[in-house]
Amino acid sequence: LVIDSSGNSTFAGTVLIDGVSNYTGLTVKGSGASRPAVLFENVTQGSLGMIYATEGDAIVINTGTDALTIDSSGNVLVGTDTVLAGGVNRGNITINGASNSILTFGIAGVLQGYLYHYGSEMVLNTGTGALNFEVNNVERFRIDTSGNSTFAGNVNIDNASSISKLTIEAGI
Repeated sequence: LVIDSSGNSTFAGTVLIDGVSNYTGLTVKGSGASRPAVLFENVTQGSLGMIYATEGDAIVINTGTDALTIDSSGNVLVGTDTVLAGGVNRGNITINGASNSILTFGIAGVLQGYLYHYGSEMVLNTGTGALNFEVNNVERFRIDTSGNSTFAGNVNIDNASSISKLTIEAGI
């Protein structure tokens, strides 16, 4: 451990934090306008990012810009610090890209599908699988990989009538 004349400490090796009560951890305190932060640096690359707390009790992960924010309401914000579609008692995940946004789904490191918005269109891509809509754990609508659609139950048109089968044929 080296403490310089300014009071800065440098540790050579691993720092172990071990509590003796039910709270174990590292407390980082700021005062005045400074915000508490944990800064990650590399000797050759410099600053790699930081985790800091804001006055509004948000936790922010910053890698040059605020990349991820978890605010005091539990909202998860990616690429922004503002909830775009908020509400009381509503959990929220906001993804705010500069020109488009994407939410991807993968299994074992392989892309399985995504929800993507670019400018004026929203795309839901299921990769190589079908798209199923379920209500109360029962499949109600399916689009298979050939583009065929299957409805379970009645098809209501304009909420005025209910028919059990809707058939549309070419030439009619």
